[in-house]
Amino acid sequence: MSCMENRALREYFNSDPDDDWRYWTSPEYATYFISNQIAYTEDYVRIRNLFISGLSNKISSMELGKHFQQFGEVEDILMKPCGGRALVFFTKAEEACRALQKMYQFIEQIEIKVKPAYSWLQPDTDEACKREPDNATLKSLSNENSPPDDSNILPIALANEQINSIFSINVYCMVAIFRQLKPGAQMRLVRTNKRFLEVFKTYSCFEHKRFNLNQLNEMTLWEIRDLLQYAGKYMVEMRGSLPFKNRTTIMNFIRKCCPKLKKLQITNCGLKLTSFKNFIKSFSHLRTLDFTDGCLEDKHIQACQNVKNLDTLVLDGNVLITGAYIKDIVTIRVLKLYGCIRVETQNLIEISMALENLRTLDIRRIHGLDLSFYSVIDYQCQQLVDFKMTRSAYQYDRVALLPRLEHLEIIYPLPGEEIFVPLKLAIHKAQQLKTLKIYCKRSLTPEHIDSISQLKQLRSLSIAFNFRVINDAALKKLCRLTQLEELIIVRSYDITNDALLKLLKSCPKLSVLNIQFCEKISMEFVLRSIEILKARRVHSKQPLVVYTCYTAIKESDLNECAKYKEAERSGLLKIDTSYSDELEDVYSSIRYPFDGVRINGKFFPYTDNDE
Repeated sequence: MSCMENRALREYFNSDPDDDWRYWTSPEYATYFISNQIAYTEDYVRIRNLFISGLSNKISSMELGKHFQQFGEVEDILMKPCGGRALVFFTKAEEACRALQKMYQFIEQIEIKVKPAYSWLQPDTDEACKREPDNATLKSLSNENSPPDDSNILPIALANEQINSIFSINVYCMVAIFRQLKPGAQMRLVRTNKRFLEVFKTYSCFEHKRFNLNQLNEMTLWEIRDLLQYAGKYMVEMRGSLPFKNRTTIMNFIRKCCPKLKKLQITNCGLKLTSFKNFIKSFSHLRTLDFTDGCLEDKHIQACQNVKNLDTLVLDGNVLITGAYIKDIVTIRVLKLYGCIRVETQNLIEISMALENLRTLDIRRIHGLDLSFYSVIDYQCQQLVDFKMTRSAYQYDRVALLPRLEHLEIIYPLPGEEIFVPLKLAIHKAQQLKTLKIYCKRSLTPEHIDSISQLKQLRSLSIAFNFRVINDAALKKLCRLTQLEELIIVRSYDITNDALLKLLKSCPKLSVLNIQFCEKISMEFVLRSIEILKARRVHSKQPLVVYTCYTAIKESDLNECAKYKEAERSGLLKIDTSYSDELEDVYSSIRYPFDGVRINGKFFPYTDNDE
């Protein structure tokens, strides 16, 4: 008991009593192993202390001790009053191992659960952290050509000198070492020497400000705890997915150790409401909160009201929320609800009324919205700059009347749908709109291309999947968009090298061109485009990046072309022949909802080339 800090014990007892218990019981997520009748934690620390949960208030420490004495001598027991939890301290590791092998046990017909205490709560932790190299290790560090006489003295002295020289290297070398190590290895190195710890804290000031949570999957819980304790106070941004194992405990570590977080992006968090509330209330500086695919409900959103300066809220894929309580977070300027299929129209109207500074709104794949929202959008969302939506069954062309609209994206799930927005945009936003992305299939017409070509300030345009209308004539019209920087015309099967080269000449700022599945584009385009890019170097310093998967441009031809290799080295042109799945999710959403059509009793299956 004397080897444990009271603060650590209080921290342990304040955690969730059944934190991710299902993962403790799964062999896939085993946190200890047994060797020679001794159990070790995942950090290779001998287990002598066990954690007991599921206790009834009727069970006293004396009864608990009597129960565990059947496995060996119990040194001490620490119980949390009215908490249903306890720590049992065994004298010998072999005895603790015997008790640990029975995960579910009974005391007076009450089932209790037994698992090892954390690595840092074991008595032998200090020994594990401060291991001295044995003679065999020291000998391996010594000079192999040392004289045979006094071989047990001289080599050890040489080895000790080498070890001391490691600890005396300068700070810059130690920082370079930390940069080469993964976070788990960094923690193991830090435990060996206090100087390493001090250098690591300095290193964390700038290297761990933005942390990728996916790295935690390769770390033990002890390593995660130490990392957050030493570096957490410097972290301002976290992103990624948390490990399933010990998820609630890790969230508690983040909550306690990372008070300066401003941006938090966690996918698949899946936290219970109580744990979520405790977690979210700890971040007073938080400005961006992203819980994509988090299985959140409206009550989780209600808990976010405690974040006073929240600027961005991303709830993509949380299919259970209805949009209630979002209106109460009045500081939100960016709101993303992609795929939140249960969002109700009335809640969205209240959101647009309450969030006066809303600048970005994403409601793609929300199909249940009715006319009452779209009829008021232009005067309730006065500050809206970026709007993304899925086509409504009701009249929605008032979107083009949004006063500050600069970026618009619309998905049309069904092929052949009638589209009005480009015509309205040409009338009201010809000198304002900068981004237009229309994802539809066989819906655009030559009249739509005429309207789009009138948007003189357009920087980014995506009109993929409309191969019947995106042809050489359409590209000739798009040559009017002289400010264009990005163009996506995937699956435009009929466009040719000549038309694409004319577009490249007319749009000197073009830096991204996605022409995947444009089968007629060949190496001729690559070679002729280099001359155009050399001439326009004055207008744009950025290279032209072209995505050419499933065109006639082959990677083998590029590798053999000296002219292209020179253009790539000089930063003129970059051809990417790999498949980019950026639009895959959109393309899957606009496929035919049926496999084909039945006419006069005969079934005709749809293909990509069908009208």
